[in-house]
Amino acid sequence: MKDSIKEIKPGIGLGQLKFGMERDDVNSLLGEPTRVDTYAYSAEGNEMTEDWFYDSLGLSVSFDQEEGWKLTTVSIEKEGYLLGDIDLIGKTESELLEILKGKGFDDLEDDLLADEFGEEQQLISSEEKCVNFWLVDKKVNEIQWSPLFIDEDTIKWP
Repeated sequence: MKDSIKEIKPGIGLGQLKFGMERDDVNSLLGEPTRVDTYAYSAEGNEMTEDWFYDSLGLSVSFDQEEGWKLTTVSIEKEGYLLGDIDLIGKTESELLEILKGKGFDDLEDDLLADEFGEEQQLISSEEKCVNFWLVDKKVNEIQWSPLFIDEDTIKWP
């Protein structure tokens, strides 16, 4: 893992990887992705998203056409990424909740969802900090976050 991209910064990015970066800048920092998926996230099919996957890093990033193809989401699935000085991947639900409360996550919501294969996943999220923590079998297996919002439609770019 690259030391320059291991610190999780809610609302800002991942280390030197900052929300609002252009695709070329992300490519310069991370290199060529393992895989790229492009898809429409609206029913009309006119709002596109491009996901870049870095399998060896356990990392993916997303760029939205609506935002001028700027970096809008980071997702990690591998140990070694830190919130402060704590690695959250693999933590139990109770450990996660205790850590997050100590770090000022005061608006946590908890939902049970099923993925496309019917596997149950738990989602613990903070709307205020724009962070989602995905748990399988009561352990954190993925963290996703995005920039903060000024209002419902306006991103607060770092």
